[in-house]
Parts: sequence; C-alpha cells; structure tokens
Amino acid sequence: MCPTVGQLAIELRPATLDDRDVVYALRKAGLREYVEQTWGWDEVDQSARFDARFDPARYQIVSVDGQEIGALAVEWRNNMLLLADIQIGPEWRGCGLGTAIIAGVLDEARQRALPVALGVLKVNPARGLYERLGFRMVAETSTHIFMRSAPLPDEKVSPLAAAPSIGLARSVTRLVPHDPAWSGLFAAEAARLRAALGDRALAIEHVGSTAVAGLAAKPIIDIMIGVADLTDCDEHVRALEAIGYERRAVGDLPGRLYLVLGEGNMRWAHISLSEMTSPFWSNHLRFRDRLRADAEVATAYERLKQELAARFPDDRIQYTEAKGDFIAGVLAGTDESGPGCLGSE
Repeated sequence: MCPTVGQLAIELRPATLDDRDVVYALRKAGLREYVEQTWGWDEVDQSARFDARFDPARYQIVSVDGQEIGALAVEWRNNMLLLADIQIGPEWRGCGLGTAIIAGVLDEARQRALPVALGVLKVNPARGLYERLGFRMVAETSTHIFMRSAPLPDEKVSPLAAAPSIGLARSVTRLVPHDPAWSGLFAAEAARLRAALGDRALAIEHVGSTAVAGLAAKPIIDIMIGVADLTDCDEHVRALEAIGYERRAVGDLPGRLYLVLGEGNMRWAHISLSEMTSPFWSNHLRFRDRLRADAEVATAYERLKQELAARFPDDRIQYTEAKGDFIAGVLAGTDESGPGCLGSE
C-alpha cells in the first residue's frame, strides 16, 4: 500500500559514476517491457547504449525517507529543460512519486520561464501521466511521441529538440551506439523540412552514420537536400532559418551550402544543400549505400571512427579529414567515383 506522498521526505542527490549499476537497473526495470515491444531487448546492446550516454552530471538519485528508489536526469538547454529520464523503483510505482518529482521539474522551469520537453515510447503508458501534467505532443515518429509543457507553434518545433539521444557540442567528437529511433527522427524532421521548403526541395536524404543501421555515430542527424541550382538558394536558406536553422558559411564545401540546427554550442542536425547532379550528392549516397549493403565495410569504418574519436576528441575537423583516405577507397570501388571527402558528418 502506498504511503501519502505529502508525508514523505523526497530528496535528490547528485549522481556519481558509482551509481551506474543502480540507474541502469532502474531503467531496465522501467523500460524493458516497452523496448521489447518496440525493437526487442538485447542485454549487451542495451548496456552498451546506456554506458555511452550515462552522464552522472545530469542525473540525480531520488531518495524517500533515506531509501534510494529512483533516478532523474534533466538537461538545461538554452530555451527549454529536457527531461531526459525519470525512473521509479517498481515497488514505488503508482504512489504519486513520479507526479511529484515531475511537478517539481515543471515548477523550476516555470521560474525560468522555460518549457519542459521530453520523449516517450508510444507503447509506454507514461504518456498518459505526462498529458495529465499538461504536456502536449509536438512531434512524433513511428516509435516515439515528443512532448512539451508549453508547446511552440508546430512549424517552430523540431522533434530533435526533445530527443535525448540527439545532441553533441560543436567541435566535440563522441560516438554512441546506433539508436533505432534515429531513422524515425529523420523522417519527422524531413516532414518539417518539406513543409517549409515545398517544391524547392527536390529530394531529402538521410546521410552520415546515423543513416546506417547498427553503426555507431555522433548523435547528430545529417540531412542532404537536393536543389536545382546551388547559386540560387536564398529562398531555401530563409525558409530554413524561419524554422530554426542557422546558416554556417564556414562549413561550405564545393557542391554544398551548410546549415545547422541546435542551441548555443549544441548541434542536433546538419543540413547540406546540394545539386543532385553534383559529385557531393552522389558521393554521399554511394558511400551511405555501400555501408548499408556491406557489413564488412561498415565494421571497418566503425573501427576507424572509434580510433579517430579517441585521437581527436575535441577536434572534429581533424577527425573528419582523417577519414578521407578510407572514404576515398570505398568510393573508388563503386561506379562513377569522385573525390573522397564527404565533409562534416
């Protein structure tokens, strides 16, 4: 029988690396059923995914009357608070603790005049709790619902903003295990891009490592948009800026104009505007398709990326350039090979 929440002493303490096993066990107990329904559960894979993303700095351990019973992870972003994770031990579920903790998060966000964002698997009944607390859906993929406590107009909201598995600081090189949700997040963002660009977008492609199932990647969605004439893209850029993208001419390469989506130093997506007849366009698609079709090549590429990420953790330019020879070799083995550099992923 549940005690009265108001009579309990709920406390939060900062997590440490020593809390890894406790937090993983809580996530496993709380999410395994829904992960199994969505993708299936592989213990080794799930543990590796957790290790790649577990950051004690954003976690707090929840205690009730001195007993540690849950975990909370939040991340302050420039224009919102991301509720990345909340887990309550099985014996305490249904007692109102989750409601009380989330209400505290909402109160803190209101004091800063910021909304709270989160993502939840569609099969997870926790969605009902979030709706009762005032969250509303702002975007969805085939597997996830993304919600905010104070939604912005639909055209302004990217599903990537509320996705805990997306986001990396500029210049940082960090690889995480592939997340099956990435393909759905791309599809949701592509729909937003089509609505903004209309017929100006001749094609929208998911490229880079997040587009290859099973391949570890930097948690940034790479998108390539086909245009008729790269010298006549002012309207494209204005339309993308209107939905939150930032033009970054410093990242331009022969055959592409470059834009990014994110907040402050954080990046969620990269966009390359490119003519579909250009080597830049064809090289990206051929390299992606080769990785999708050839597991041996994909494995070799991932091994190289892991090595380079360890060598260049804070220098993404060096990391990208060091992959050039491998990419050129793969492209040389396909038809119509062009220059091997794919630019920033």
